[in-house]
Amino acid sequence: MDQKFKIEIPKWNKKNHRGSETIFFNMIITKGNDTWSVDKRFSECHLLYEDLKKSHGSNLPPFPSKSLFSLKTYEQLNPRKQKLEFFFQNILKRMDLIRDKNVLKFLKMEVSKEDGFINIVKMIAKMSCTFGVRDFIFNIGKID
Repeated sequence: MDQKFKIEIPKWNKKNHRGSETIFFNMIITKGNDTWSVDKRFSECHLLYEDLKKSHGSNLPPFPSKSLFSLKTYEQLNPRKQKLEFFFQNILKRMDLIRDKNVLKFLKMEVSKEDGFINIVKMIAKMSCTFGVRDFIFNIGKID
């Protein structure tokens, strides 16, 4: 059964960030029966986009343009929200981008780069087993 990632940005929230009111976009990610959310500022999304341009070139979905002034009203924020949602929906359609370590970290996706499923190798690396009189600890170090 092929389970694809889905993402939606149903809303944004105003939060106090470093002493000023900041807009955070609420992103809801779904894969199969698992759903989680992350709140990200537009500037964080833009940094991800810049990182992806460095590693994947210009063959990326369109990213919303930056503005000279902060966007504060519904009329200003709703089009940005829709464009961000379109950007991330298209990111999650491409296996090369789903596997990107920056995308995995940004969207808090604990998955294997190889196949998009739970990374069994990382789980095994954290296990230790006792057999008879010897202890074996399987430690392969950090996997990126």
